[in-house]
Amino acid sequence: MAFFQKDKNQRDEQKVESRYIPSQMESESSNPSVRNTSVNMDTINTIISKGIQISGNIVGNDSIQIDGKVRGDIRAKLLMIGQQGVIEGYIEAETVIVKGIISGGVSCKHLELSHLGKITDKIQVKTMLLNGEVFGEIFAETSIVIGDKGQVNAKKIQSKKIMVNGSVKGVLCASELLEVGRNGSVEGEIMVKNIKTEEGGKVIGSMLAYVEPKIVTPLLETEVIESSVVD
Repeated sequence: MAFFQKDKNQRDEQKVESRYIPSQMESESSNPSVRNTSVNMDTINTIISKGIQISGNIVGNDSIQIDGKVRGDIRAKLLMIGQQGVIEGYIEAETVIVKGIISGGVSCKHLELSHLGKITDKIQVKTMLLNGEVFGEIFAETSIVIGDKGQVNAKKIQSKKIMVNGSVKGVLCASELLEVGRNGSVEGEIMVKNIKTEEGGKVIGSMLAYVEPKIVTPLLETEVIESSVVD
């Protein structure tokens, strides 16, 4: 399904726009799951072009590209938001690539936010590449990589491994490792198990050692047996 048909030149142009060069910190990441996703624009099933506005939810199992404006929730396998794309609603997908604006929550396995992108709400992911702006909360199961142009002003940012080469302000929790690059800046309440800071990196604020949460086993209720004595 498509809201308009692209000619060959437009498709070639979109292929070029869909790529951006990762920062040195991202390129050196040993975890291949947090590297840039390569997307063939010919595989996009649904395109909402610039100038089109939709009010209502969108549900599908394929790939969607948003270059217009959507007021409503979106569920898809792959979601790409172009530079002119705006979404006001909740997003659920496997992979989300953002160059536009999301005013709403995001839940996905992998999220990439370009230097042009902006998200203003709660983010729940497995892995994340961040080069844009985030205002809200970030919870990543495995890792968060914040590139040179990434700016986070969050109530809380939490993951096992967090790599910062941009700017982070707020409450930060890294249960395995916090790595601050030479251009990185972290300011706020920091809770970490291990920390590595390159020369030039800045860490400002209070710091506590991360402690694994204790698992509390509920006590079994004691059964009371009433008895009477017969004379």
